[in-house]
Amino acid sequence: MGLSFRHFNYFGYGIYNDIKSRLPHYKSDFTDAFNYRVIPSTAFIFFTNLLPAIAFAQDMFDKTDHAYGVNEVLMSSALAGVVFGLFSGQPLCIVGVTGPISIFSYTVYELIHPRGTPYFPFMCWVYLWSMVFHIIIAVGNYISFLRIISLYSCDIFGFFINMVYIQKGIQILSNQFDDVDLASGYCSVMIALLMVICGVGSNILGNYLHYFKPWVRKVFVDYGVVVSVIFFTGFIHFGGKLDDTDLARLPITQSFQPTRNGEIRPHGWFIHFWPGENISVGDVFLAIPFAILLTFLFYFDHND
Repeated sequence: MGLSFRHFNYFGYGIYNDIKSRLPHYKSDFTDAFNYRVIPSTAFIFFTNLLPAIAFAQDMFDKTDHAYGVNEVLMSSALAGVVFGLFSGQPLCIVGVTGPISIFSYTVYELIHPRGTPYFPFMCWVYLWSMVFHIIIAVGNYISFLRIISLYSCDIFGFFINMVYIQKGIQILSNQFDDVDLASGYCSVMIALLMVICGVGSNILGNYLHYFKPWVRKVFVDYGVVVSVIFFTGFIHFGGKLDDTDLARLPITQSFQPTRNGEIRPHGWFIHFWPGENISVGDVFLAIPFAILLTFLFYFDHND
């Protein structure tokens, strides 16, 4: 009898089976996408990923003393999306920042910053340890343990993520009343509501009402959200009475550069994470419990 992966108690069998089943379809996963439907789908996914990324980046920017911002979130999301699309065996997997991960990121900052531990080298070790745990989970095929987890737990976790999205949006709007003035707060709320009404309304008009021909309704469904985001992003620049309102802007820095250079990021995008130069050996091992928690977050976040 020939030797197979099954003789090793499924050690590595999950990865082997994924590659075996997906490799024959790897080329067609990309060539089948050469049609018009990819254009509206790409535009929709781009904006539905961009908006929460900006919201969570704003949150991390405020709570990490401006160390972590939009540039880091967009860069990491883009790199992760490319890697997932090319090597994950499931090119339709949508990768982006979520509420639990952003909360985790700035909570780590709040815990380690008072003790003088450098944030980015420490986070680098958190992710390196988490990478090790992910490899162990993948090689050991421990993802199969999800079979014993009820749908109730997954639904609760999904509900939590949705509530974080809503809460962060409301929080950013409410901050305009305190950080700027009442006019800015009310104007921001009205623009946000109008964008939601137009985006949701275009979906309702295209899917549930029959006032136009089918191809016209399809245009509303495909591009309603995209047009709403673009229009109301430029709406504040239309002038008139809007020029009298001091609307808060998204804090951004130089393109393709870290949000904060200088002492906290002396090496730019590259993080010198090796012990002895920027981080102590003790902090390297202190990152392990944080990495375990992060691994559990990813375990549920990617599989719920």
